[in-house]
Amino acid sequence: IPQIRQRVYIVAARRSLEQFAWPEPSDAQASSSIRSILDTKPTDARPIPDHVLRCLTAWQEFLRAMPRDEKIPHPLWSMEFGATYPFEDRTPHSMSTEELGQFSGSHGTPLLNAKSRDEMLALLPSHARTRQARFPAWKIHFIRINREFYRCHKAWLDEWIPKIRDFPSSRQKLEWNCQGETDRRLSRYVIQLRASGVRVKRATTAPSLVAMTSTQVPIITWERRYMTPAECKRLQSMDDLPHLPEAHTRAYEALGNAINVEVARRVVRALLATPPSDAEIRVTDEVKKLGAVGSL
Repeated sequence: IPQIRQRVYIVAARRSLEQFAWPEPSDAQASSSIRSILDTKPTDARPIPDHVLRCLTAWQEFLRAMPRDEKIPHPLWSMEFGATYPFEDRTPHSMSTEELGQFSGSHGTPLLNAKSRDEMLALLPSHARTRQARFPAWKIHFIRINREFYRCHKAWLDEWIPKIRDFPSSRQKLEWNCQGETDRRLSRYVIQLRASGVRVKRATTAPSLVAMTSTQVPIITWERRYMTPAECKRLQSMDDLPHLPEAHTRAYEALGNAINVEVARRVVRALLATPPSDAEIRVTDEVKKLGAVGSL
C-alpha cells in the first residue's frame, strides 16, 4: 500500500486483549511505489491547468538555480525573501502604522507605499497578519531560517522573485519532502498543492488523501495530470468497489474520508484471531461446571 497516513484504530472485545497483536507491515512495503496503483495515461485524467504549470515552472527554476550542496529550508516561505518587518520580539499587529511603515513586507515590498493600515497589512505575508503581540516559537524559527537563506543567496533570488511574486500565498511556499535527493527535477516526484505550500514527495508513496478540494488531488508530474478517482480508490484498497459518486469532487471527498480497506481487514483479522486468556478459560470452565450442576 503506497500510502503513509496516520490513523487511529480502537479495538475492543468482551474477552481479554492480552493476546492481541497489531498486524506488522510486510517487507514488500519497504520498496513500495505509487506507480503500482497508477494507470498509464488514463483518458479520464484531469490535466494540470496552465496556471499550475506556470507555478511549477517557477519552482523548477528555483531548484535549478539552488546550489546542489545547499539544503532547502523546510518549509520554504519565499515571501520572507527581502522582508524586514520585526518578528522576534514584536509583531506587525503590535506596532503603530508609522512604525510599521519603516519596514518591508512580502518579497521586500516597502510598506511605506501603502495608503492605509489595511493596505499595509495586506502587503505582509499572510502568516504575519495575525492579531497577536508575539509570534509562537515555531513561526519565529521558520521566518528566521528563510531570512537567513535569503541573505546567503540574495544575488540569484532577487532575479527569481518576480517569477513567483504574483501567485497566491500558498503557491509562494515550498515543502520539499525529499531531503537528501540530488535529483531536483519536479517531474520525478509527486506534488500536492496544499494551503501550507507546494508539497513535493518521493514517488514511493502518495500524499495523504484528505477530504480534499479538486486542487488538493495529488499531481502525477511525469504525466502532467492529477490522480483519477479510480487510482485513489485503488490507493484505499477499494479495487472491488463498484460505484463512486459521479461528480469527481464528491468522489475525491468520499475517498479522502475513507480508511484503507486492507489495513482495516488486517486489524479485524488480528482481533478475531485473538485467543482467550488462561484466566478466561478458567472462568468459562467454572461457568460450565455450575451449569452442569444446575441441570441435575
